Amino acid sequence: ADSVVVVPVTGDGRIVMVEQFRHGVRELVLEFPAGTLEAGEDEVTAGLRELREETGYGATGAEVVGRFNTDPALQNNVVTVVFARGCDCEGDKDEDQSEDVGVRLLEAQEIDALIDAGTLRSAPALAAWTLYRCRADGRA
Repeated sequence: ADSVVVVPVTGDGRIVMVEQFRHGVRELVLEFPAGTLEAGEDEVTAGLRELREETGYGATGAEVVGRFNTDPALQNNVVTVVFARGCDCEGDKDEDQSEDVGVRLLEAQEIDALIDAGTLRSAPALAAWTLYRCRADGRA
């Protein structure tokens, strides 16, 4: 299924990320809020819904910054990256029953350092961060 990854940025420039145990790698993984699109849902709406459900944060605005395929050799799904700005905690998370998501606020340089150290290595998170940074740097 097509999905969305959200790069949420607070008013003071911190990045909202989520941390949860992933069974495939059997460890706690740092990533951006993400999930599948519901029937008839556009990408920005889906991104803001996932942001709210996984973190309790809302945004003052959002836009698509890019798209990628996770594995075009084997899958045809599209992942859309949404930049959400002006994010602030608006209430409790609304996680699915199987989710246990921790919320972390990081500075951009902290994310870059985690990537450099090989600690942040989730492909969707890396792709989303790259697309966001290209847009933020005026290259996209």
